[in-house]
Amino acid sequence: MDEGNIDEFPDGWQEWIQLFKKIFINNIDYFFGSEPQYESLLKKHYPNSKYITIDKNRTEIKISATKIRESPYKYWEFIPKSVYKYFTFKVLIIGAESSGKTILTNILGKYYQTCISTETGRIFSERFGGHDDLIEHKDFETIAYEKLLSDNDATANANKITFFDTDIITTQYYCELYTGKKNNIVEAMIKNSKLKYNLIIALPPNISHVMDRQREFSSSLHGGVTKEIREKSFQNIIKYYNFYGYNDIMILEGNSYEARLKNIIDIINKKLS
Repeated sequence: MDEGNIDEFPDGWQEWIQLFKKIFINNIDYFFGSEPQYESLLKKHYPNSKYITIDKNRTEIKISATKIRESPYKYWEFIPKSVYKYFTFKVLIIGAESSGKTILTNILGKYYQTCISTETGRIFSERFGGHDDLIEHKDFETIAYEKLLSDNDATANANKITFFDTDIITTQYYCELYTGKKNNIVEAMIKNSKLKYNLIIALPPNISHVMDRQREFSSSLHGGVTKEIREKSFQNIIKYYNFYGYNDIMILEGNSYEARLKNIIDIINKKLS
């Protein structure tokens, strides 16, 4: 039965029973359920059936589906792994280059003992020895596809919360920066993505810039790594996300790794509770 187009119980009860009767035309001998009030509802449509209540006093399993829906993180151990991706609290971390995204994401993953979605653009670049100037326009399709795979794997195996080190909007941003135009395939991936974030955290460039081979090319395109250039790059990233409809972005405060880590943990714990 596909219940996707009907309201949740009790509002969708009449729609649900009509859908049920189309599939189960014949009489049902026994119904098993955990809610006693279901018996009177079912008896109206299946008068010859018998309703058996299982664990009515919640002595075996001290939880109800309603409580799980209301507080999924509190009762996470009762949620089947097959539906983790629908309940996991999703935190996207964005920012310009050398803003500490990867370091922060890795630490948060370990702190909350959960999965993270890695920055696949950086991993892809390492295949070229860090020479980003060798990446071609079509390569961003591969980067975006691998990013989606990483996203799906992380959400499917999460422990209450999933952290995303950038996403395919950042992939498109660097595609346009490096090649001068957007990638149509990546654009389609962005428009068709059903991934919704609960929290988007942007890391401002208020820590020291660390230059490596992977950042030489993008830094030259930005025009350098001065404080003004880094701030402009950060604002451009924010505007890029605004263009795709992401306007509720939280700027993380803190001028050190330690301060920012403390602040983001405080924010997340308040959200989860």
